[in-house]
Amino acid sequence: MWARTDQIPSWIKIALSQCSTVVLSTDAFHLNTVPLTSFFIAVRAVLESGAHLVIQTLNDARYLSELDQGLRHTLGPHAMDCIEFSVTELLPVGRAAAAPFDLAHPLRQLRDLPPCSLLHSPTVRYDGVISPCCNEEVITGHGPSSLRRTARTSNEAIAAIQLFQSDPALEALSWTKGIQELSDETGNPEFRDTCSAC
Repeated sequence: MWARTDQIPSWIKIALSQCSTVVLSTDAFHLNTVPLTSFFIAVRAVLESGAHLVIQTLNDARYLSELDQGLRHTLGPHAMDCIEFSVTELLPVGRAAAAPFDLAHPLRQLRDLPPCSLLHSPTVRYDGVISPCCNEEVITGHGPSSLRRTARTSNEAIAAIQLFQSDPALEALSWTKGIQELSDETGNPEFRDTCSAC
């Protein structure tokens, strides 16, 4: 929202100067609200602040190519040397549940599901609600209430994140061997994906 023009607001520059890492997300589904021109302005502002930049995007070969070309054109041929990419798969939940392409996932037993790497990235919502991952349905209040905690202070936020990190079921879902152990304990139920199992 703050990168619609090259005139970056001073408060953003102040905020960026206090960040060690900034994660910017972009994908083809959000181009109507965040065009690549604005995204590139934000990228340049982050890099100029000296913060480490992580670009998170979906595993979409066509869009990744367009993003790569745009970044090199905007920032120069060595743009990728100072940017970390986090390429993720689209989760068929939340707004993406109605995405206009095939997201059919066959049912699989728990032991056949991949581990969840997102459980290492807790999400803090604007109102202080903390979840152990970035699943939109969990963030917006769906699923078990045990996947959400509320924090009003930094100490409460740290405590909430530590509780998620010490939860044995979440720990098991975050690594392959653990999923196998859960499978042994719960019989052989079938799930569409790791999020459904969680």
